[in-house]
Amino acid sequence: MNSYLGNKAGKIKKTSYLWLVVCAIFAASAGSVLIDYIRSGKEALDIVLAILMTGLFIWPIVRIIRNILFCRSAQKIAGWFYYYEEDEVRFEKLEKELGKNIVRKITLLIQKGYLKNLKPDLESGSLEIIASNKQVEDQIYEIKICPHCGAKKRTVKGRVCRCDFCDQII
Repeated sequence: MNSYLGNKAGKIKKTSYLWLVVCAIFAASAGSVLIDYIRSGKEALDIVLAILMTGLFIWPIVRIIRNILFCRSAQKIAGWFYYYEEDEVRFEKLEKELGKNIVRKITLLIQKGYLKNLKPDLESGSLEIIASNKQVEDQIYEIKICPHCGAKKRTVKGRVCRCDFCDQII
C-alpha cells in the first residue's frame, strides 16, 4: 500500500457506480417531470417540489463524481511521490511535473483525507515528505516502557538505555 494515500483514497466501490446510475435515472425522471410542470403552467408549489426532488437525486451524483475524481487524483499524486527519493520537493518542480495549481490540489486532498504524510510549507515554497522518514524510523527505533516508573523512552532497537525519570536501566 502506498504510504501517501489516505483512508478515503482506497479503491472505489462498485456500489458507488451502481448508486450513480440509479440516482441518474431518478434525477432524469424528476427533471422531466419538472419540465412538464413548467410547460403546463402548474402552480409554483408543484414546481418548487419538483426542483427539490430533482436536487435530491443530483446531490448524490455530484458527491460520487467528486469522490471518484478526488480518489483518482490522489492515486496519481501518491504514485508520483512513491518513487520520489528526497525529503522535500519545491513547488516549481511539482507544477512542472504534475501541472498547474498542484499545491492547492495537494493541500485540499490532505485536508479531505485523501493524501497523508505530505506537509506543504507555503513560506519556503516546498513540500515536505514525511512518509519516507517515518518508515526508516519505524525500522530503527522502538518505544520502551520503564518497568520501574512506567515512563516511555524512544531508543534504537536492541539497545539498553536508562530511564530519563528514575535513572534505572531499561
